[in-house]
Amino acid sequence: MALPVTHTDLGSAVMSALRASIIDGDFAPGERLVETELAERFDVSRGPIRDALAELERSGLVELRPRKGSFVRSLSAADIAEIYSLRAALESLALRIAVDDAADTTAMRTNLDALDAAHRTDDQRSIGEADMALHRSFIEASGHRRLREAWEALADQTLLMMSTLPTVAPDIQGPMGAHSAIVDAVSSGDADAAVAALTHHLDDARAAMLPHFA
Repeated sequence: MALPVTHTDLGSAVMSALRASIIDGDFAPGERLVETELAERFDVSRGPIRDALAELERSGLVELRPRKGSFVRSLSAADIAEIYSLRAALESLALRIAVDDAADTTAMRTNLDALDAAHRTDDQRSIGEADMALHRSFIEASGHRRLREAWEALADQTLLMMSTLPTVAPDIQGPMGAHSAIVDAVSSGDADAAVAALTHHLDDARAAMLPHFA
């Protein structure tokens, strides 16, 4: 699969393509990612592949094992619990800051509409990406750079969870009303209600996911 890009953006293109392949389930959790095979698959040299694997290791999609190679990360029940509990803490803080600062909720509304549209399709990746875009808008509304950096480290791992078990995606995403309640509370300046709605939503998502992991 040759990537139609220039030399300067080749590394970014390879990383994006490999990330999409992992999230789409083209590579199974625990599967070894062989540099020579990936170089042939994407019609590039091994250098951009090596850089892409290092970047995806930082985002939590790839595990680099010394003297063994690179593997698609396998997530355990403990991983799932940690990811959701940390997301809840970070997003709750972001929502409180957003309310305190009377942040504009236009981006939240736009992403809420996009998620609603995605739910009317059967494309689980689109639903997952739209869901994360909405939650990212909670983080962006806080204007807190380090909070955003911490949250981004969890975003791809959440998408990896969703792609691993697409049949439970509707339960993980929850009803649209759960997301609407969060945005409505932020818009009305009620931080406690926003955090309560967010916590309930993420607790439900975690409960739907945990039984499927050891």
